[in-house]
Amino acid sequence: MRLIRVVNRSKPHLDLLMGVLNVLNSICRHPSLVPAVFCAEDCICVLTERLQFFRDQEDVFMSAIAVLRQLLEYPGHALEVARMPNIIKQWEGIAQIILRKIDMEQKYIARLEGQKGSDYSAKEATRKVICGAKQLEALQSMISLVMAEANAHHVEVVHHNTLPFGCHQALPTGSVNLSQPPPLPEPSWVPKNTLVRYTLRDIQIRQQEQQLAALAAAAAAEEEESPRSPRSATKYISSATAGVAEAAKREAEFL
Repeated sequence: MRLIRVVNRSKPHLDLLMGVLNVLNSICRHPSLVPAVFCAEDCICVLTERLQFFRDQEDVFMSAIAVLRQLLEYPGHALEVARMPNIIKQWEGIAQIILRKIDMEQKYIARLEGQKGSDYSAKEATRKVICGAKQLEALQSMISLVMAEANAHHVEVVHHNTLPFGCHQALPTGSVNLSQPPPLPEPSWVPKNTLVRYTLRDIQIRQQEQQLAALAAAAAAEEEESPRSPRSATKYISSATAGVAEAAKREAEFL
């Protein structure tokens, strides 16, 4: 955790950080080892700091979220996090920043549509919208998991003292309840400009392909560990088949 805390934004440090997060993700796949990671010095605080610091680096952000998610899914851990001061408040603050970024990029795309903007500008702005929506969904899913435990055990949680999502009047500190995720950008959002639509389609299809590749790799790894037990591999293959069908459907809708 000390190593994670001291890394900066330089390329060598980013590569090192990704390596460490990948190792933690691999460790957390073994339930017996999850408590040891969770109990490491300032584990949740350090990972939360990295979410804030690297929120513009999708790979780092999503890898850190993956580690946190595995830690929270272990029995009792979500409740312990709910009792930690300011953790939920920090996560909600990061979510607010990402939501503002999504809104800003969508407005920029709307301007591009009116001005017939360049291919590169459209592609980059669309990529940021999709990336932000994915980050926000993952973060809010994690918040909801902790809030569900907090509500079930009547634990008071300190919230971010800004406007809650969708509200138009300021509320006093600690009165915001984000046990439910905020509204995400509509999955069916289709820009008016053909160029931007095709860019959005290409990015979504590429992400589908990456997810299918990850599923195939996970299936191969699990099958290698348990060659006589194909049940899990079948589950991954079914998910991959569904992903292919979804990608084909999206492509057909855009064409």
